[in-house]
Amino acid sequence: LDAAPRARRPRSGDRLPRMAPVMEDQGSERTVDLARYPLASRTFRERCRLELDHEGALVLPGFMLAPAVNDALSQSLAREGDAFFCTKSHNVFLLSPDPDLHGEHPRNREVSSSKGILADDQIDPRSPLRALYDSPLFREFLRSVTGTNGALHPYADSLASVNVHVQRAGQELGWHFDNSSFAATVMLRPASVGGLFQYCPGTDRDAADERGVMEAVARCLDGDAPVRTLKPGPGDLTIFRGRRALHRVTPTGDDGEARIIAVLAYNEEPDRRLSSTARMTFFGRLE
Repeated sequence: LDAAPRARRPRSGDRLPRMAPVMEDQGSERTVDLARYPLASRTFRERCRLELDHEGALVLPGFMLAPAVNDALSQSLAREGDAFFCTKSHNVFLLSPDPDLHGEHPRNREVSSSKGILADDQIDPRSPLRALYDSPLFREFLRSVTGTNGALHPYADSLASVNVHVQRAGQELGWHFDNSSFAATVMLRPASVGGLFQYCPGTDRDAADERGVMEAVARCLDGDAPVRTLKPGPGDLTIFRGRRALHRVTPTGDDGEARIIAVLAYNEEPDRRLSSTARMTFFGRLE
């Protein structure tokens, strides 16, 4: 997906876009280029929804204002040494191996992931990422574009809502499906070499044809499936349906800058926490 819906500036005689009723929202005003991306416009939301449904991914270039990106990046770099770094082998479903299947079955084949994560409680309370995450207008935009029923809620634990992922030289995110229905990320700094986001269309883990899913996974892991590549730049918002397409981030180059990206995670149910296993895996602690 190389382009995203863009809102042109209104001309004389244009009808103004229909706006959904929203409250005053300073969080989005200080973080989002609202002149380019009118989040309250029902017409704009519908265009974004159609793009996401058709492509499985939506990229909005320059979504976050440059000063906000710079502030969030500086704050993240200052805490980079506190990130939890780990290397882990896993299958693409992020599940325990199935003992009834052989090791080379697509359900059990292992890949490697390595990265560092700054947890929610390590994000500065004054961070533009926090302001964007808490913005009612942004949440309603996400809810509308992703077709979520009901409100979006933060995680009840102190770790999972707002994260910053750091991918240093040689690190990668192996092929996998997400457990959540969608992911929202803001690129703070792309890797200077490598660190590309790739996904395989047509690999929906929830498809009724389980055999077809496994065959598609095998083709992807073997390098025999078509792959789409996203190259978001600083401030770009990406919305991605991670349960519907196998995806990865390629290794960063040995001589380049680390890839730093913010992940904004929401739940469709209130008071939900990550499992203790997931918290130990991703953050190395429970609280």
